Amino acid sequence: MKKLFCIFVKLVLVLALILPMIGDNVASAEQYEIAVVAKNAESQWGLRQELGVRDYARASGNIAYQRGPSRVDAAAQLQILEDLIAQRVDAICVVPVDIDSVQPALQRAMDAGIVVIVNEGTTVDVKDYSIDAFDQEMFGHFMMESLAKQMGETGFYTTMVGSLSNGSHNLWADAAIAWQKEKYPNMQLLESDSRVESSDLTEISYSKAKELIMKYPDLKGILGTSSADLPGIAQAVEELGLSGSFAIAGLGTPLKSSQFLASGSLIEFCMWDPAGAGWAMCALAEKMLSGVPIEAGLDLGLEGYHSIQPSAGNPKNFEGQGMVTVNKETVGNYDF
Repeated sequence: MKKLFCIFVKLVLVLALILPMIGDNVASAEQYEIAVVAKNAESQWGLRQELGVRDYARASGNIAYQRGPSRVDAAAQLQILEDLIAQRVDAICVVPVDIDSVQPALQRAMDAGIVVIVNEGTTVDVKDYSIDAFDQEMFGHFMMESLAKQMGETGFYTTMVGSLSNGSHNLWADAAIAWQKEKYPNMQLLESDSRVESSDLTEISYSKAKELIMKYPDLKGILGTSSADLPGIAQAVEELGLSGSFAIAGLGTPLKSSQFLASGSLIEFCMWDPAGAGWAMCALAEKMLSGVPIEAGLDLGLEGYHSIQPSAGNPKNFEGQGMVTVNKETVGNYDF
């Protein structure tokens, strides 16, 4: 009994030494608040991105969440940014609606000591870093490769963007046009309607596509850069009886595009998983907040982002390997 009592006393003494150390470690562990600001928090794309943010929060133990307007609205997004700056969150990750209008707010965030990470924002000057799933210009090149293949490398085409102020959409379209001029001289951009705005709404891409096809009988293809564009264009093509003879290329999402892949009005599209982008933005923000060097080969802990690389043109722009091509054989592999 005396021996058991001695053992008990020793255990109490050991715990008395260890517990304060454990408490100190818990208290000193950093928990960051990271806010992601979407273009449209209620779209399929925005909801999928939020899933990645939530997965990151559960895996990391940090406070991470997504905010965003209920539709693509630059003014509404700006107000959300201002609110987060006032809350003094640790990091803001944003997918900008309008590059020019968002930069003053991002400067105020950085002046307040808030880390700023951007997705689809390689042309944003005010940021700590941007992170994308791929090289942005190469994405535009791939869109044009798909369009050119479908058009037989000849004929008139045009481009569609969410808005003329959307940085990523216009960057991809510009890169696609430059690639066409270099590689496919027998293709021609429709000069009178070379850049059509869809407002990131499928119903508008549908009406604009139908109007263009009826107005220009020689038009053979449309390259759409908003994820809302392709379903609208494909619907217009089907209604006009042009499935299989009119080219459609660009960014898409599986669920909204699957019926058009099945019917043959849409052959393929390119994309990345927005859930991965949500995770990657948060993970990169955490690395910065933790003092980890942001350099080539950094692992953000997710497929497509295990070895991010700086772009050749700007060391603040980092890229993963997350681009995929989807067709009727592979569309069933995705649930968003």
